[in-house]
Amino acid sequence: MVAINLESGLPVTISLKCNAYYYKVGDVVTTDKYTALLEKKQTGNPIEFKIPEFITKGNLHIDPQQSIHALCKNHAIRLRESYDYVRLFFSGGSDSQLILDTFVRNNIHIDEIVMVKSGIPTTDYELDDVASKMLANNKNALQTTKITVSSMTTDEYRRFYVTDRWYENLIDIGRSTRVGGTLRQQEYKESINLYPTHGKTVSIFGIDKPFVKYLNGKWYTYFLDVNLEYQEGESDWCSFYYDDPLICAKQCHDLIRSIETNLSKTEYNKVTTYDRQYQKLWQSAIGRLDYQNYFIPKALGHNELPVNNYKDYLAWKTLPKDNDMIWKNYQYGLKNLESMLGKEWFNDGQASLGTVGIFGPFIDLQDGSVHTVDELYPNGYYD
Repeated sequence: MVAINLESGLPVTISLKCNAYYYKVGDVVTTDKYTALLEKKQTGNPIEFKIPEFITKGNLHIDPQQSIHALCKNHAIRLRESYDYVRLFFSGGSDSQLILDTFVRNNIHIDEIVMVKSGIPTTDYELDDVASKMLANNKNALQTTKITVSSMTTDEYRRFYVTDRWYENLIDIGRSTRVGGTLRQQEYKESINLYPTHGKTVSIFGIDKPFVKYLNGKWYTYFLDVNLEYQEGESDWCSFYYDDPLICAKQCHDLIRSIETNLSKTEYNKVTTYDRQYQKLWQSAIGRLDYQNYFIPKALGHNELPVNNYKDYLAWKTLPKDNDMIWKNYQYGLKNLESMLGKEWFNDGQASLGTVGIFGPFIDLQDGSVHTVDELYPNGYYD
């Protein structure tokens, strides 16, 4: 496969892992969204977002007979047997909670648990209030597990935002899907390339809940690049819920059953949009609340400021007061990105809201057929 070297502008050959998510722009293939957007701007070729073939050919239309918990247990066992070192990135959110519970309840050893803090105390409440307490509650089961707490320091923020081209730090570390967006830099610290390998190493992330759409009497599951955040590195990146097609399928069918049982058709397409009213149904339908009947709903956007979520709002309100240089370079960098890539590639034309999502395939959950967003929505996508 071919990619473009950003410094030389010359094509280079790349080799992708079997679970890679990537972009195709003409003949150019890259896992780097920034590179893909620049290539599109320069050539005019459309961007395609590609997902692993084992998902598109994974018979997602067939509902597995095993429960979600049995499937998660089997997946955890396979990971443990396949790797010398198992590292779990643990946020305290419902997705990573279930992964931790799966390993602990089935006596499957985790070598290391990593909790990544933004370094802005007001925004780290999920880690402080949920994640840390969960680890404390499981301390006996985790006696031989290394617990790593990684946090951005004020000095690291100053170095990160030392110029108005700070986004290049994310590109260099393999996190370009998040170019623009948040002032908080947990994204940087969550790069698998910052953590050492120990033999054959896997880095597990709680990605992701199923996203489904009801259209013309049929159910589809779809894949959006901003929900996936694939990483290339020396250790293997693992999307726990998507890397196993059986789990991926089970989540979809369990969710659809719950939606059809509890909601009217007018509500079907509201569930996987992070509408606060439907988040508990979404979580409970796919087993996220079976062991830990508690989660912090995701709060998207804010009326006062152009930010993605409540945590970003708190960061905007807190950090600039003490770090004027950080704030100024962050703002200048956002303007750079809007100028280089085009405002149309950012939500509401503002880089602070992150890049517009690019759809991968839609998979028909009745017959397994694969479709593009343009095939299903010839007049443009709508919720």
